[in-house]
Amino acid sequence: MALFAKEKETPISAADANPRTTYLCLECNQPLRLKKGRIPHFFHLRTSPSCRLYSKSERHLLIQMAIQKELPTAILERRFPSIERIGDVCWEELKTIFEVQCSPLSEREARERIRDYQSLGYGVIWILDTKQFNQLHVGKTEIFLREHPSYFVSGNGPFIFYDQLERIEWGQRIKKSFSFPIDWKKSFSLSLPIEGKLPRLLAKRSTKTSIFFENDLIDNALFPSPSFETLLEEFSFEEKRPSKAKTFFQKWIVDPYTRLIDSFLHDTR
Repeated sequence: MALFAKEKETPISAADANPRTTYLCLECNQPLRLKKGRIPHFFHLRTSPSCRLYSKSERHLLIQMAIQKELPTAILERRFPSIERIGDVCWEELKTIFEVQCSPLSEREARERIRDYQSLGYGVIWILDTKQFNQLHVGKTEIFLREHPSYFVSGNGPFIFYDQLERIEWGQRIKKSFSFPIDWKKSFSLSLPIEGKLPRLLAKRSTKTSIFFENDLIDNALFPSPSFETLLEEFSFEEKRPSKAKTFFQKWIVDPYTRLIDSFLHDTR
């Protein structure tokens, strides 16, 4: 499903398209037709499993539109021909791409997307659907994404976008805090990492964040309330160094297996 297509190399939105006309996909150049439903969108006339727009769900589109509603100047499905990417939501005002993730993703693909957008001067904020993420089991890709600017999204419309503290050990989410709902109307720039003791994931994220929103973890860490300071101490204190046996198991069994799965996801995307 896609909200935009090409007509003689000119982008056209589903809202302006003719159901009798055949268009081309922005990503794979395969023929598309318009389908009018709850959300007018384009569908592929032939299977194209390697195309991200082909596999995009209605929920994915609804989340994109919910972000645009909060950030009215943002552009949906912005094309970047030089890196062969299509950003889910592009916020030119602060050079930020919001990548909505509703399905499994390899760490390699996540790294490549970040690298490609950064080559053009854009930062990436990941929006992780709780139907796929924030579960008990946590893969290496999710850990990688949580070490970068990222929020969770839940609900079926209206959607709730939120942040949270979490403790992850041996591929399991052992503990998580209550939710911190994001206030999209208030964004800020971060030029330096946050000083002080922070839980591992948040400490890493602070080194990779250029913008943040009111009430997310970065905002709360910069201007902590007494209750948030207590939470930080609680989650930081509980992080312990793994034993030698656990380190051996992680290095020689868990990591190779995870890399194998990552490679499979990357090759089949």
